[in-house]
Amino acid sequence: MPPRAPRLSLVLVGALLIEPQAIHAASPKFVTFDVEGSSSTQASGINDVGQVTGRYYDGQGSHGFVRESGGTIATFDVPGHSNTWARSINLFGVVAGVYDFTFFSPCGHSFVRDSGGTIITFDVPGAVFTGMTSIN
Repeated sequence: MPPRAPRLSLVLVGALLIEPQAIHAASPKFVTFDVEGSSSTQASGINDVGQVTGRYYDGQGSHGFVRESGGTIATFDVPGHSNTWARSINLFGVVAGVYDFTFFSPCGHSFVRDSGGTIITFDVPGAVFTGMTSIN
């Protein structure tokens, strides 16, 4: 069996990312951005077409976002709830994440948002916290 090529792992820190087409280039292109009106923006996931997802903070709490590869940013919340954190995005633009969570209390729920913006929420039956962290 021939040896496998090494895999590239990409870690997003804050809202700093490498554009996918730049991975094979000699000099990667770094892009920084903030959601307009935010006090802080945190990227959590990127897919193969360069869409980035994450959360941003403002005076009302945290909210989810999707940044298209061209730079357009769509923001969202799980309707009627607080503290939305978009954690992962797949090749089809489907986002997975959590909402109604706090760092000081072990509670929260999960959601999936399709590329058209429709959000479906769910919990594991009987669980106090359901934490969706990734989607394929």
